[in-house]
Amino acid sequence: RFISSVPGTVVTTFEFSAAAERARMIYPNGRVLDFTVDAQDRLREIRDGATVLSRYDYTGRAMSKRAFSNGLTLEVSRDALFRATTWKHTQGATVRCGFAHAYDELDRKKYSHRLHDNLADVYRHDGLGQLTGVKTGVPGADISPTKQYTDYPTFASERQYVFDKAGNRETVSSDGLL
Repeated sequence: RFISSVPGTVVTTFEFSAAAERARMIYPNGRVLDFTVDAQDRLREIRDGATVLSRYDYTGRAMSKRAFSNGLTLEVSRDALFRATTWKHTQGATVRCGFAHAYDELDRKKYSHRLHDNLADVYRHDGLGQLTGVKTGVPGADISPTKQYTDYPTFASERQYVFDKAGNRETVSSDGLL
């Protein structure tokens, strides 16, 4: 095949394994990253020479942990329906950024609990699955997967969405103001 070059540009090269997995990445400055996979063809490590930059662990088919060489770790928990219920970046015992989620019986998100500041956003949906309300700044100590939207009287702000019978959004109110 014909390969052209443009003066003044640089190229990052990718090499692939026989299974069409990315095996190596070569930067214009000569830096080489190697990618290794496990028996199920899932990414296992990214290396820069002998240095492991990141390592991956799996539970079933999904990544459950990614550990970086700088000590930062990402851990992901999933429920039986494969939905992420916890997504947490930690460095040592410190949560740098993290979220916990719960879902209702129709697979709609009930809340998103920010583990790094211990506050949450709680969601309300109508029968069509449309978002009709969001309470932000709910104290994390109040969050429970068994609670409903109306069970959260303490929050920083609230947005409500009103739809017509055809499902078109008619109004949005913030803290009771249109």
